[in-house]
Amino acid sequence: MMVSETGLRHLSVMIDGNDTPGTIKYIEDTWKSFYPGLPFEYTFLDKQFENTYRNIVQLQSLFNIFTGVAIVIACLGLLGLSVYATERRIKEIGIRKVLGASVWEITAQLNREFLTRILAANLIAWPIAWWFMNNWLQEFAYRSSLQPLTFVLAGRDNCGDCAVYGQFADDKSGADGPGQSLAV
Repeated sequence: MMVSETGLRHLSVMIDGNDTPGTIKYIEDTWKSFYPGLPFEYTFLDKQFENTYRNIVQLQSLFNIFTGVAIVIACLGLLGLSVYATERRIKEIGIRKVLGASVWEITAQLNREFLTRILAANLIAWPIAWWFMNNWLQEFAYRSSLQPLTFVLAGRDNCGDCAVYGQFADDKSGADGPGQSLAV
């Protein structure tokens, strides 16, 4: 084996675990006999992998925290938006009640608007999310492929959240009588 000052950076040696300190001492002595001017430094490959993936696990924890905060903020925004839209259309809701519309019909009418916006947002976000996630997964030696079902289920959950928050705001307006909503 020939080594220049800039040539050899890493040398991988597989050893059995019977006499690790003795084996390392033997490799160090052999190294120093061939290359006395180059320092002998060693690390175990499993420790390097552990350090690499420890950073990824810490990053995952950070992402989980920020994702939770973002979801809470988004849910509060969606709740505020549904309450605002319901309050903005309170007279229309009262007129629909006078004309015989049920609370279910009024709720469906209001939720339809939100659901179309949520679906449009999902259709815009899915390709962008796929691109970022696919690039991130390329950094791993063993990677899983992204399935379209993941994005469909996320969209379904978004629509479910929208329906729940819309229902919350609509129940408030549906419980009021038509006279109260028209008097505003």
